[in-house]
Amino acid sequence: MVRVFGKAWGAAGFALLAVILTAGTAAGATVPKDEHFDIVATDRDGLWVFLGQGDGTFGPGEFYYVGDGVESWHVIASDLDGDGRNDIVSADRYGNGISILLAKGDGTFDGPERVTIGDQPYALDAADLDGDGAIDLALADRSNGIWVLWGNGDGSFDDPSFFRASNETYGISHGDLDGDGKIDLAVVGNASQRVAILINEGGRDFELGDVYAAGAGPKTPCIALLDEDDVLDLAVTNWNSADVSIFLGNGDGTFRRAGAFGAAGQPRDIVAGDLDGDGDMDLVIAGDRGSEIVTVLRNDGEAGFADRTDYVTGPRPHSVSLADFNEDGIEDFAAANWSLDNPGLATVSVNLGDGDGEFEPAIHTVPAGGFLKVTAVAAGSFNPPIFRRGDSNGDGRINISDAVTTLNYMFAEKPVGCLDALDANDDDQVTIGDPIYLLSFLFADGPAIAAPYPGKGRDLTPDGVSCLDG
Repeated sequence: MVRVFGKAWGAAGFALLAVILTAGTAAGATVPKDEHFDIVATDRDGLWVFLGQGDGTFGPGEFYYVGDGVESWHVIASDLDGDGRNDIVSADRYGNGISILLAKGDGTFDGPERVTIGDQPYALDAADLDGDGAIDLALADRSNGIWVLWGNGDGSFDDPSFFRASNETYGISHGDLDGDGKIDLAVVGNASQRVAILINEGGRDFELGDVYAAGAGPKTPCIALLDEDDVLDLAVTNWNSADVSIFLGNGDGTFRRAGAFGAAGQPRDIVAGDLDGDGDMDLVIAGDRGSEIVTVLRNDGEAGFADRTDYVTGPRPHSVSLADFNEDGIEDFAAANWSLDNPGLATVSVNLGDGDGEFEPAIHTVPAGGFLKVTAVAAGSFNPPIFRRGDSNGDGRINISDAVTTLNYMFAEKPVGCLDALDANDDDQVTIGDPIYLLSFLFADGPAIAAPYPGKGRDLTPDGVSCLDG
């Protein structure tokens, strides 16, 4: 008789193990990966990453230093290297360039890698602009125009191209505006009080299309489906006239003006999403100077936005982002509350949606020591995966089939969804000891499975075994 983890296993135990070694396992079984939405926020000298808890709250924050006084003015989250994880890019307006942080898959990042470009980088957008399958970056340079950095698909970029669009370029948004399958750009010129359309000609070339008068002091464009004709439309925030201009697309890269709708403060940033589940895209606008308000404009289905609600978020909300932060299937919004006159009041806030287009009061997140200058916020999924230890086949149960899955992975080279789930004894490796440990737990009153168990969660002892290795 042999003792395994303090329990006696006789002939029956070895017979059971022999059956397991020759058994099959369900094809295609995987462990769900973490889809919590996290937040990245800018600060004067770098970036803060706050990992979401899945309930609308966030961890304490990890700071990534970029440089003294670079003042990252805008930030986006996008998969730059094609590994399925969101990376981070910031536009550093006093750093004469951008900063790139590549996600490692455990909630942390490599970098930042600095790229010097432009005179005063102001805003970013990410899309596959040349159709090669890799994400490219469009950078609005306040002093000049638009730079496009052509992605190689591995987080690196070819030499950039420059396109002049309008004076004092403040904001940029992308979409296929003429229906040819190529991604075009809308660019706001603050000094010219115009929004210019850059038509993608293919071959890494853009041509200046029509230019449209916006309101006074336009800041940020937003391309979205605002009426019911399946043609992309355009909304533009106007800082000085305190409203949002709506332009309806004609489907050929041109637009017709459809009116303007008031918003709180001096509106700067804008995002679109279906906030009430009616299939129409609504608008969320950061009120910026002179307000503590984020305005929600509900769409009547015909690009009418007379239904307005204002929400108190914090002093001078400068940026907004939409995501389902509490995982109830309903869009929520986050705001970067700048608080220019009193940095001690600066926060990132989250308002949780109720599914009817209304939002709960703000939940505030502040790093230890506070922000020096938070001006932008973006949502992405940066978290390490969630899993249930011992649930090797990802079916939500712990039973003998999980030992089968582990053994098939080890001896038959069958793929698994999450390698960390196989590490039943949490010793930083997957060996024969793991199925034995699991069987001892199931049938011989052996030691308990380590966390995360019995519910799903993150690995409390980060190590060299990861769900990303499955």
